[in-house]
Amino acid sequence: MGKGAQQHALVDANGATRTKANKCTPAKGSAPAASSEREVAVAPTVCAACGKEGSSRCSRCRVWYCSQECQRGHWSIHKDDCKRIAKIGGWETCHADGSAKRAASEVMSARGCDEGFCGICGGSAATSRIVHSGCACSSGAHLACLSRCAREYQQKSGKVIGWHRCLVCDQPHAPDVALALAKCQWRGSISLPDKCWDKMRSLSVLANALTSAGQLDDALRVHRADVALCQQHFPEDRDALQEATHNLAQVYGLKGDHVKAIHLEETLLTQITLERGSDHPRTLRRALCLATARARAGDPRSELGLLKRSYARALRALGAAHPVTVDLAHARANALLAVNGDDSKALGLKLFAEVLLEDALMHANKATAPEIESDLENVRAWLAPRRVAASRVFAPMRLLPPQR
Repeated sequence: MGKGAQQHALVDANGATRTKANKCTPAKGSAPAASSEREVAVAPTVCAACGKEGSSRCSRCRVWYCSQECQRGHWSIHKDDCKRIAKIGGWETCHADGSAKRAASEVMSARGCDEGFCGICGGSAATSRIVHSGCACSSGAHLACLSRCAREYQQKSGKVIGWHRCLVCDQPHAPDVALALAKCQWRGSISLPDKCWDKMRSLSVLANALTSAGQLDDALRVHRADVALCQQHFPEDRDALQEATHNLAQVYGLKGDHVKAIHLEETLLTQITLERGSDHPRTLRRALCLATARARAGDPRSELGLLKRSYARALRALGAAHPVTVDLAHARANALLAVNGDDSKALGLKLFAEVLLEDALMHANKATAPEIESDLENVRAWLAPRRVAASRVFAPMRLLPPQR
C-alpha cells in the first residue's frame, strides 16, 4: 500500500468487526456497533474481488468481500473508490443511484421521442425526451413527470399503483418503464429508516418490477431483502409479511426451484387457514397460489384436486360473483384444458371447462375479462368439430339427478 493509504477492517454481515487474523486498522468511527439485527442487503452481495458470494463488508464503504485475503489483494484497486463510495452513502446508495441512472438511460434510448409534448406537464421534448410507457394513452410523458405523479399519488392515497400502472388509463406500464420508475423510487427511499413504511413499499415495488422484467436473480435477492425487512421491523403486520413471502415463492417457482416455492406456499396456506378459517377470501387466494406453484412443478393431479375443493368452498362462502371465485373458476378451467387427449374423458373435461369459463366471464371485471374471453374462444374452437361426437356420447347420460 502506498504512503497514507489505510485499509479498512472487514465487518461481518451482522455488524460485528473482525479483529483476528487481520492487522488492518479500521477507520475511526467507520465500523458500526455490533447489533442483533442482520443488515438488509438489496445491492449485489458478491465479493468485489473474485465474484463469489460475500460474507463480510468493508467497514467504510460497505462493499462486500468473501475473505480478508480478497480484501487485501483488491485494496490497490479499491482504495481509490472506497472514499468516493463512502461519501455517496455507502455501497447500497451507490448501487441504487447507478442502477436508477442506467435504467432511465435505457428507457430513454428504447422508448424516447424527440418530438411531441408531455401529457402531464405540457413541456416539449426539447427539455427531456418524451417516453411512451406502453399504456393506452396516445401522448407520452417525461420520465421525471411519471415518477413525480406516482410519488404524489402515493403520498395522497397511500397506494403504489402509479409506479407500475398509468393513472389516466389504468393500463400497466411496459416492464422496462415500470422497472425504471421502481429504481427511481428506491433511490429516493433508500436513505429512509428501515422502520419506515414507505421504504418497505418501495422495496416491494422494486422486487415486483424486477420479476416482471424477467431479471429473476436480482428479483430473488430483493424479495429476500423485502421478507427480511418485514420480519425485522414489521412482524405485527402479518398481511405484509405473507404477501412478501408469496412474492418470494413466485420467484423461486419461475427460477425452477419448485420445492422451495411449494414449501413456502404450503406454509402460507396453513398459517392463513389457522388465522382466518378455510372459507376466508385470503385463504382461498393462497390456495390458488399453491395450485399455481404445483402446476409449475408438473403436478396436475394435485393441482386439479386443490382447485376443485377451493372452487366449491368459494361458491358456497363467497358466491359466483366474488373476484376470488372468478379467478378460481378461470384457473380450474385452464387446468382442465391442459389435460391432453382426444378421448371421451378429455372431451368431457373440455366441455366442463367451457361451462366454467362462461360462468367466470359473466362475473369478470375489466382487467380479467379479455383473458377469460380469449380462453373461451380457444376452447370453443377446439370443441367445434367435436360437438356432434360429444352429443352422441353424453346425450344418453343422466346429467341431472332424477326429480322426485
